[in-house]
Amino acid sequence: MNFKCLKLKTLAVRELVVISFLFLFFGKSFSQEKIRVKPDTNYTIELERYSKPITRDSLTIQQAIFLNFSKEPIDNPIVGKDHWARFQIEVNQIQVESIDFVFSQSDELILYIPQVGGGYKQYQTGLLIFEKPIVEFNDASKIHVTTKNIDFDKHFYVKNTPLSFFGYNAVYSDFLLTAYRSSPTFYQDEQRKVIQDNENFEFIFAMLIGMIVISFIFMMIHFLIIKKVYFLYYSLYMFCLIFNYGYRTFFFYNFYAEVKPILYFYFNQNGQLLAQLFYMFFYRSFIEIKLNYPKLNKVNNWTIVCFIGVIVFYNSMIIINPYWSDHLLFMSSAIYLITLVNFGYLIYAFLKKNTIETRIITIGTICLIIGYIVAIKSNFFILVPIVAIEAAIFMSVLSYLDLKKYKIVLESKKEKEMNALKSEFYTNITHEFRTPLTLISLPIQEKLESQSLSEKDQADFEMIQRNNQRLLGLVDQLLQISKAESGLQKLQIQKGNVLKVIKILANTFFYTAKQSGIKFTINIDKTVKETWFDKDIVEKVTMNLLSNAMKYTPDKGQISCNATVKKKVLYLEVKNTGQGLSIEQAKKVFDRFYQVDEHQPGSGIGLSLVKELVKLHKGKISVESEPNIWTVFKVELAVGRNDFKASDMAIDNDVITFSTTIANKSIEKNLKTANYSELPIVLIVEDNEDLRMLLNKTFIDEYKVFEAENGEKGIKLAQKYIPDLIISDVMMPIKDGIELTNELKNDERTSHIPIILLTAKVGEEHELKGIQTGADDYIIKPFNKAILTYKVNNIISGRQKIRELYQKESEIQPGIIAVNSVEEKFWNKTKEILNTRLKDSSFTANEFCKEMNMSRMTLHRKLRSLTGLSTTEFINNERLKIATHFLKNSDLHISEIATDVGFDTISYFNKCFKETYQCTPTEYREKV
Repeated sequence: MNFKCLKLKTLAVRELVVISFLFLFFGKSFSQEKIRVKPDTNYTIELERYSKPITRDSLTIQQAIFLNFSKEPIDNPIVGKDHWARFQIEVNQIQVESIDFVFSQSDELILYIPQVGGGYKQYQTGLLIFEKPIVEFNDASKIHVTTKNIDFDKHFYVKNTPLSFFGYNAVYSDFLLTAYRSSPTFYQDEQRKVIQDNENFEFIFAMLIGMIVISFIFMMIHFLIIKKVYFLYYSLYMFCLIFNYGYRTFFFYNFYAEVKPILYFYFNQNGQLLAQLFYMFFYRSFIEIKLNYPKLNKVNNWTIVCFIGVIVFYNSMIIINPYWSDHLLFMSSAIYLITLVNFGYLIYAFLKKNTIETRIITIGTICLIIGYIVAIKSNFFILVPIVAIEAAIFMSVLSYLDLKKYKIVLESKKEKEMNALKSEFYTNITHEFRTPLTLISLPIQEKLESQSLSEKDQADFEMIQRNNQRLLGLVDQLLQISKAESGLQKLQIQKGNVLKVIKILANTFFYTAKQSGIKFTINIDKTVKETWFDKDIVEKVTMNLLSNAMKYTPDKGQISCNATVKKKVLYLEVKNTGQGLSIEQAKKVFDRFYQVDEHQPGSGIGLSLVKELVKLHKGKISVESEPNIWTVFKVELAVGRNDFKASDMAIDNDVITFSTTIANKSIEKNLKTANYSELPIVLIVEDNEDLRMLLNKTFIDEYKVFEAENGEKGIKLAQKYIPDLIISDVMMPIKDGIELTNELKNDERTSHIPIILLTAKVGEEHELKGIQTGADDYIIKPFNKAILTYKVNNIISGRQKIRELYQKESEIQPGIIAVNSVEEKFWNKTKEILNTRLKDSSFTANEFCKEMNMSRMTLHRKLRSLTGLSTTEFINNERLKIATHFLKNSDLHISEIATDVGFDTISYFNKCFKETYQCTPTEYREKV
């Protein structure tokens, strides 16, 4: 520290000697011409300068007057150094009472005014010399003095010390001097014009900053409402620009200077750098660079990281040394360079994928670059209106795009609503078709199974059945087209060998081709194994194309089926010889209901369905033809794992379904020979009277049948009779089958009842919905009567196994014998009551019903269904289980055991025990 001071003093002495020598020999030759100052007049004063910067505070005014001043430009202004200048004016002190000296924006500036009687009086001004809040930005660099006691025969001296790039420019600048007759007056138009120009500039600048503030608020509101991140980035970009340009307004300056004057410097610099950074984040988010330009995204990420490094380095330097001489060059170079790099990225994006977003950002960036060029050449503050105009235009464009998107969303919403209504219509109409088709199909099945039919009747019934199935297929196709068009059909992608599936399907056409004398060749690539596809869609597309080929290929013609997989894409071609297609026919062949040959069988909806299914599978289909020679359909389907979303994947459902094998013969025999009152109860819930009657006829010989025409009545009958099984339609008035299932499965009284749903709704999503509500099986109309019968018998035999399981357990195990959570709660409650009351001989069936909060008949039917026992038998059976435990593990007398387990008399205990275990308690003890 002492060494530094010594060095400065040595330098000062050396400079003083040199200056004194020059002044003695050449002082008069450098004298400046005086400027005669008139009252109420403005003057621009050109300064004489000392061309070399001097170490800060190394010269006093007494030493500075000996410097060699000239009008030569300063060699190299340096931040943190003193730059001396001087001027001289001639003033009539009687006419001029006061003077304003208005300097260019300086950091620290000292004006030395010569005084009558000798010496100099100093006045400080500048952005870093804050004494009181200003009302006009020029006030920050203004000095007001009276002419009294000023010696106008001597020079005035100015010491300007730039500490930032704001003060740096003031070193070169002259200043404005205004003389007043009195203190101060505004008589002349020229004075008013200067003041008005300053006020207008301040107003316009504040208005432009206000526009940027409005843009910030507008974008922030957009972000909070729409939740798109690029609105946040743009609002932060605007926010940083507010601090970058806001320093020029007295409001911001007063705010900074009240805390610490140097803050304006830090805020301004970081505002400019961070604005550039947030603009980079904004445009990459706005053009969706990660999605649309993956290669550019990696490079852009590194650019952002590097620029953040530049910001950190720059802040570190100005914190260590706020007067770092090269900070302006470093910062401006970094900003200009990163702007050009970003512009290069946008040009690449624009050429690669010309979207509306890239066009908007590219035009905005060009405007900024033009603004930078104009600012460098003329005035830096030209950037402010350019940025304000850019923000206003961008807000307008964004508002237009939002309005456009809103209209699209509205139209899309309406379209979805229409598609939903259309799909619902198709579903309902399909249901209406399937029910009568079922009524036609079931009697025909019975007739075809009959051995007494004549050959003519057999042929007639087979024809009816074929057309019935064909009509059903057409209904299904219409429904599938509707679902595919409306977006309701979902992909069920699973892993497998798609070529193997196609080969199996193609092989099924060999027999048909051979009968017609058609040469059928199959070329399937055998090297491909792993693919991802929707099996149902691939089957429908393949079958439809091959069926069409068979239909339109003449006898002795040729058909080829070629399939391969390349780069995760399935290429399937079905080619056939024949009449072919004209250009007009090829254009219409995928239209719904269009038929090339009206005399050929078909509905004209097959290829329309194929087109929709291929589109759903992220593929495309095309047709090529040479009239009267050949036609080829080409299909391309995506079969790569990465081509599909997670929601497209098929769900592996661990749904428990009952086997369709024939029920145990002994159970069928027992059902047929049992008394009607003891037969299992089947409840049929179906709104179609004919189908309800047909189902009644199917099961009346083996079961006790009850009927209900809607879900609400079905629920009431189920709660009243506690059936052993329910067969219910899905689509019904008042309450449908799903509501019925859900309500009964969540009712403790009926939760155990198995339910089979019959429906016309085709699709795994409907089946899954039915099973998820608790239904035990799901059958699509029209159904095979034999399969339905087998399923009913299997479910009831399955319930018999549950009863047997109960009989094997020494005590109630809810987790084992319960079929669902509601049933488990029922058994837990039963076990708790029995543990508490079973040993009480007064605990009867009536007491048990009260404890379970059920009527005697309801509990009786439920227990009969679950255990095969009445309520009284169930209580006695539980007592006897405890008794067997005592007989095995204790030396208690049999009469004591009978009393302990709740029997009033030993005789009744012996009777019940023998009926259950076919031996007396004494014989049982001897066996174990």
